Amino acid sequence: MHNLFRKYYSPPSLRLSIMIICEVVLLLSVSLAVMLYFSRQALKKEVILNAEQTLEGMSRHIDNVLLDVEQSAGNIYYEVLTHLNEPARMQTYCAKLVECNPYVAGCAIAFKPNYYPGREQMMVYVYRKGGFRDVDTPGPLIVTNKFGNTPYTEQEWFTVPMTTGRVIWTDPLEGEEAGGELLSLCIPITDSKNEIVGVMAVDLPITTLSQAVLDPKSLTNNYGVLLGSNSSFIIHPNPKLLNGKSVYELAKEKGITTMEEVTDAMMAGETGYRWVEFNGKEQIVFFKPFKRDNVPGRSNEKLNWSVGVLYSKADIYSSFNQMSWVTLAIAIFSLSLFFMLIRMTTRRQLKPLKELNLAAQRMAEGNYSDPIPETKEGHEIGHLQQQMRIMQQALATKESEDAMLIEQLEERNKALRKAFRQTEDADHVKTTYLHYISNQMTVPTEVIDRSVTHLCNNYKEISVQEANCEVETIKKQSNKLLELLNYMMRTTDKGYGKEGLS
Repeated sequence: MHNLFRKYYSPPSLRLSIMIICEVVLLLSVSLAVMLYFSRQALKKEVILNAEQTLEGMSRHIDNVLLDVEQSAGNIYYEVLTHLNEPARMQTYCAKLVECNPYVAGCAIAFKPNYYPGREQMMVYVYRKGGFRDVDTPGPLIVTNKFGNTPYTEQEWFTVPMTTGRVIWTDPLEGEEAGGELLSLCIPITDSKNEIVGVMAVDLPITTLSQAVLDPKSLTNNYGVLLGSNSSFIIHPNPKLLNGKSVYELAKEKGITTMEEVTDAMMAGETGYRWVEFNGKEQIVFFKPFKRDNVPGRSNEKLNWSVGVLYSKADIYSSFNQMSWVTLAIAIFSLSLFFMLIRMTTRRQLKPLKELNLAAQRMAEGNYSDPIPETKEGHEIGHLQQQMRIMQQALATKESEDAMLIEQLEERNKALRKAFRQTEDADHVKTTYLHYISNQMTVPTEVIDRSVTHLCNNYKEISVQEANCEVETIKKQSNKLLELLNYMMRTTDKGYGKEGLS
């Protein structure tokens, strides 16, 4: 059954086609694997470069917003220094700063206790209700003398500049009056003696910063983030996460350990990327420390912030995967077409070989008369066909000669069989003749034997006449034997036959 299957269902052309297509598939698979590997590496480099450019652009955008707030605050700050002895003007300066800068949600000017005679605490805080200014329907300005639920003298935005004398940007602070979480630019106020007497704080809502920095046209799964020194989000597209909670708390709530690893790297000031799984989607986070540009007159205090951008793996490799599937489909189609072409070509090229195989089978069965057609092909199969044709002609000639020789041998065999039969007949005649002669010679011999025996035994008793009679009998029988012998000699010289026996 196996040989029958190979004979009828596995022709050489099919096996050769499958062998060729397997080799081509192997080479194509290796080529595609190499191509896809380097394409993936090139895509990875492109994504990294794009992420670096995005991070750089995002950092510059954030820094521009901060610088805008710093410059606006600086303009008012010098007015404040000039009129420190006029506390009534502080409210005007705060209101002017909030009105003139769209990013500013509030401004506070606070002095150390008892700086002004008769006032144990002196603070003016002007903020716009709702935070970010709406150009069409701006919210009203609210004036108050407090921020938060604790005395301003105990709050970070006031105590740090007063004790360090440095200009700082605070981490997100809770500012319900201005509409949520705030970043505060805190500038220490010095008097003519260069002593720190107060603090000027300018509030920047982190929702406002997120809306100003994040590109609304970016992909849904790709977005930028900014982490403060306390690992809370300063910028994030989801306003619900701008609540002052640290990323560690959010990661613990959602059970995402990889987010904690990324946060550790960002808080350590590292530059790089990590893979994380968030909301069931695999994402890659590129990050680097946030740095501010060196501008004359600007405080270049290190903020310990880190900027990052998240890319969805699906968005990164969607075009690559689509290209891979298209390439695979094209490869399968091309291989199918190539297989059909190879099949047709091999069948056409091996057709003479198939005919030679049938001719060889016929010759193996003893049929040398069917001629093999002549070919003018110059390849190996053509040469083989010509040699097979010459061999077939030689075998056909040899078969004809052998047939004639067999015919001659059969004729000679018939003659030999006839001669053999004749020899057998002659031997039979000879045996019969000798038997006949022997029978004929028995009687005279017996008569002679009796006469001689009688003479030898009774020669004294018998008479001369009786002896002569016996002698005459012996003589007569001897003559008869002599005649039989002469007859036998004559018939032997002439040959045996029925007439010799008659």
